[in-house]
Amino acid sequence: MNNRLWLNSLLALGALVLGIVYFAAPDDQDHEARYQNTTSLQAEDVQRIRLQRRDEDDIVLRRRDSAWRIESPLSLPANPKRVETLLQLLRQEHHGRFTRDQVKLHEIGLDNPRVAVQYDDLRMAFGHTDPLSRRRYVLIQDQVYLLEDRHFADLVAQLDAYIDLRLLRDGEQLVSLKLPEIKLLRGEEGWRLQSAHQPNSGDDILRLIQTWQTASALEVEAQDTLNASPTGVIELGLEQAPPIRLQIIRRHPDLILWRPDLGLRYHFTPHQARQMLELSPDRD
Repeated sequence: MNNRLWLNSLLALGALVLGIVYFAAPDDQDHEARYQNTTSLQAEDVQRIRLQRRDEDDIVLRRRDSAWRIESPLSLPANPKRVETLLQLLRQEHHGRFTRDQVKLHEIGLDNPRVAVQYDDLRMAFGHTDPLSRRRYVLIQDQVYLLEDRHFADLVAQLDAYIDLRLLRDGEQLVSLKLPEIKLLRGEEGWRLQSAHQPNSGDDILRLIQTWQTASALEVEAQDTLNASPTGVIELGLEQAPPIRLQIIRRHPDLILWRPDLGLRYHFTPHQARQMLELSPDRD
């Protein structure tokens, strides 16, 4: 093969490679369109979410100012991370779109969907996953989309998973803390110890207060009544709000607290138990 033929072959191969790269590369406008066309509803505009699961009670969440609450079947503070997961579903990149007339809804699980989420007036119904791409069919109004199957486990989670894990909400500030062996009070000069127990350093008090201020349980469950007698009481004094009273159900190895006014049972790990009940948990 002479040099001219080699050169022409290389040029043709180069043009073919460039063509493949050009057509295979994602187009920015198309990429943005896939985001925008799934739904135009903005997460910050949503005021009410209804999570509908087949053969189960609906879970209704409502925005109250800047916080979300479970409105039904119980009235409780909502887990903000779970709510954020639901809101993320509004803006997903789709990998295929069809009109409902182009598909057989009963074949892809959308004639009687297992899960649907109602955002104000917008409804998203979730069907089966595509066997090849493992993406999920989602019906939004009269369009069927193929979306990444990232959050279906959250959609089928039980009510307890949507309850706020935190003991204190945004804006609730401690002014006193009464534990079985330790009592702390915030004054003009800061926090001071009221009990006979002496901390190893002033930092111990601040650490203990911060631990309770930001405490978040490993899990929480709705429980109206107790099956066991409490072994102690904890009181969290709040600024411009009634105190929160917690009953100690178990201290070892993990910590279980019950809040009677909300009917909630909080589970904390053994490490959290030491951090929450001792002034110097990391010292002998």
